Amino acid sequence: MKVDQPVVKQEQAPPTPELKMEGPAGDGPSAFSAGKVSNEDMSKIGKSGPGSNGPGGPGGGIGSKNSMLNPSANYANMLKGEMQRYLSKNNALKRRRYAIDISVWVSVGGGIDKFELLGSTGDADTDASIQKAITELPGFTQAPPTGMPQPIRLRIITSGN
Repeated sequence: MKVDQPVVKQEQAPPTPELKMEGPAGDGPSAFSAGKVSNEDMSKIGKSGPGSNGPGGPGGGIGSKNSMLNPSANYANMLKGEMQRYLSKNNALKRRRYAIDISVWVSVGGGIDKFELLGSTGDADTDASIQKAITELPGFTQAPPTGMPQPIRLRIITSGN
């Protein structure tokens, strides 16, 4: 004797209103809804829920409204990355582990007008090597945006690899 099992049809949850794509919706099921993508939609990228403190949450992040509308924050992040890479390639600093705050004044052309170590790494030799390396830094790949507040404060942290 054979008994047919009832077929349970699984329904797909409707797409969340946070996901959109440009153009018309397709025929099949999709996690995306149709419509025009706005900056507000872009600010939701990376959020894991309302009030999230994750990437793209209140503090911003790539794709967040804060990062897209704040060229000064974007520039400071770019500067920090370039400074960190430059210092990590310096022979005197390559294998050292340290953390230090630095104030940097950047010229209109992207060069360093002035800099100041804020505090110490805890090692005078490392501090002197950082100062020497920054003095020799040829400049940054980009000039600061118009109206960039200065000095720009950077926190440089290395792992000593």
